[in-house]
Amino acid sequence: MRGDHSGDIYYELYTDIDNGYFRVISTSEMECTDISTFSPLTIQLDDDRGIDDYVTPLEPVDPDAETVRRLWRMDVTPWELAEKGMYPFTDIWTNYVPTEDDIFRFIENASARKNPMAVSLWTIFCAEFFLSAGFAEMVNSNFPLAVFLETVSRDSLYFDSSTDEWSYLENLKTSYLEYRRDPLADMRDDDPHLLDMMTLFEVKVSRTGINPDAAAEYEARLERMLGSRDPQLWRYYAYAYYGGNEIVSCNWKKSETALLMLYSLSKDPRFKREICFEAANSLGYIYYSNRLGRPDYKKAYRFFSFAAENGMIEATYKLFDMFRNGHGVKKDLRRAWKIISNLHSVIGEDEIKYPDVALRMGYCFRDGIGIEVDLESAREYFIRAKNSLEYRLNHAPQYGDNAVMMNVNRALASLDRNDKSSKGKSC
Repeated sequence: MRGDHSGDIYYELYTDIDNGYFRVISTSEMECTDISTFSPLTIQLDDDRGIDDYVTPLEPVDPDAETVRRLWRMDVTPWELAEKGMYPFTDIWTNYVPTEDDIFRFIENASARKNPMAVSLWTIFCAEFFLSAGFAEMVNSNFPLAVFLETVSRDSLYFDSSTDEWSYLENLKTSYLEYRRDPLADMRDDDPHLLDMMTLFEVKVSRTGINPDAAAEYEARLERMLGSRDPQLWRYYAYAYYGGNEIVSCNWKKSETALLMLYSLSKDPRFKREICFEAANSLGYIYYSNRLGRPDYKKAYRFFSFAAENGMIEATYKLFDMFRNGHGVKKDLRRAWKIISNLHSVIGEDEIKYPDVALRMGYCFRDGIGIEVDLESAREYFIRAKNSLEYRLNHAPQYGDNAVMMNVNRALASLDRNDKSSKGKSC
């Protein structure tokens, strides 16, 4: 990460993986075109000199708690510590829980320095803290401050210095002072912290349990989101009810309402169309899977087709299901095979993220869907689907994964039954 420059020196902040320290690179000696792309293990030079001719190693010195506090407050910048060989990514950093005064001081210093790179690097340290026990403690003990820090970090990460006069940080502080007593009760519906607050409230509930009064306030805030002009709030509403969460119960009808609002933006150039593709995919699942009382395959095909045409993997393999089973379309096994085999070639190395695709490839080889039966290949794909799904369940579970696992196990069991049947026959 490149920092401030003084004269002909750029402080190129990156870690030596083997030795664990920062290094400082002199750009006056480096004959390269774009130093921002280098990493410590892949740096390419234009002549025969080695990396040590360009890089000055510094003795690593862990900062103490006071230094970490000053770094949170931006009284000192990361590259100023790098010059002293200090390595901020330590337990001292992640175990320090910043105070309200620390964050206020950061806003004051960031506004005074007007250095986007310094702020961006500060957000990287925040990301480390958000994964720590210290942040979990903050969520539980000082929920308003956790919301404030999360939003400051997020907005700073995407900050565009060319269009902003740095007042955004002070505006976030002003907003925080209005709601810090009780965000659920006091936060305005148009507050920039709203999504962060609602999301972190779910995290807090999962750790501390549900307070009935707070849960009722959460649901009331949720219901007001549809009256907003912000599609991101519609999206949050849609997926809160899409399967439900720890606070509100699943309500497919409410989710459908918000998803249709999102889909309606597909021809509006003011909004990112990706949010419409996602909504179409989710609507397809609602109509296909009997979530409103009965399946509506005509609507499902319409929304899956729109989503698939715009790159949604999940919608594409559902089109395979529709042509395989003749749901809402004429049954066409050749077309089904073409859809799933093309999709499998597209996802390539990402197969681990899409066990559903491997499962359907297995179906094709087991049942001869558009291709000759090959039970060995079928078993291979079913096992790959199972392994990928187990990985997803352990790292990033999705709604419906348990049902998919049941289908994978049934598919493997069907092959086992076939093996036993074959062995019991005589020639």
